[in-house]
Amino acid sequence: MKNSINIKFAYKALFVPLMMGLILSSCKQRDDYPDFSNLEPPVIEEDIIPTDNDVLPITQRIKNSAPFLKTFLMDSAKTVTTGIEYSHIRFLNDLDQKVSMHIVEMDQSKKKVSMVTLSPYDDYLYTTQQLPEMMKMNQETLTSKIMVGIVGDNHSAGTPTGSYVKKGRVIKTNTSLTLPYLGVKKGSSEILFLNSPNSTTYPVPAIVPADYSSLIAGQNWMLFNGVDVIYTTTTTVARTAIGMTADKQKLYAISVDGVNAFSAGISLNNFRTIFKALGCNMAFFTSGSATNALAVRDQDDFILKNKPAAGLPVVANAIGFVVD
Repeated sequence: MKNSINIKFAYKALFVPLMMGLILSSCKQRDDYPDFSNLEPPVIEEDIIPTDNDVLPITQRIKNSAPFLKTFLMDSAKTVTTGIEYSHIRFLNDLDQKVSMHIVEMDQSKKKVSMVTLSPYDDYLYTTQQLPEMMKMNQETLTSKIMVGIVGDNHSAGTPTGSYVKKGRVIKTNTSLTLPYLGVKKGSSEILFLNSPNSTTYPVPAIVPADYSSLIAGQNWMLFNGVDVIYTTTTTVARTAIGMTADKQKLYAISVDGVNAFSAGISLNNFRTIFKALGCNMAFFTSGSATNALAVRDQDDFILKNKPAAGLPVVANAIGFVVD
């Protein structure tokens, strides 16, 4: 019996150290295990705005008429083609927040500009695509050159809200008389602003989509025949909009960034003030937030100019401004 007890104690004396050794061995770090001890801190993009002592005329016009543009920071300009100028303006608003704004001015007296509906993959389907890629693929089947593209109608799962016509083909019909539209009739190149913000106060004829070669909606009126469309909301987000002067000689496509500290975005009422400062009597907001997008041609490429929230924004449809 005594020998039996001694054997049990000897067994335990050997077994316990052996098991501890196996446990410690199994916890040993693998040779290929990554080393996290020397990780560098994440790089935070620094927003450096160089000093700019020269103010562009277009910036000055806005500054003279838009009180929320409190402090000018910088601006720059580039010619896209004859009659089409791109400007980037940065300023502090009346809350001392940074705002980044991209403006394309299209002067019809210098170069005739028309409009086409752009769709994902140049097809008649409901899906989404990055705007520069969309412009490139749609260009392949057009004789006119796409010079500027902006996000178009708001959408749900790729399906636009309003009527949608591409190359004369009616893809969707909406009977609203108040949804803002941009369109070009068949056999014409003239860009038309369609519908009104109030069909009782400003009665308009119903749109017949089959009469148009291109037709695409927006979201919110801001100016209608010189009348302010006023909103109670003061929400500031990234937004893109289109406007036209009373003499129809100038078109403006404007995109305002809304990406945290880089740019605070803009409210609908302040956006309206921008268009009024530029002499527009018609203007409406197309879309924004994650789908906010404005791109211009650079030789044979298309460059997104606004700063997206994350990656390149994908859009369900777009407005393309073309020249012959």
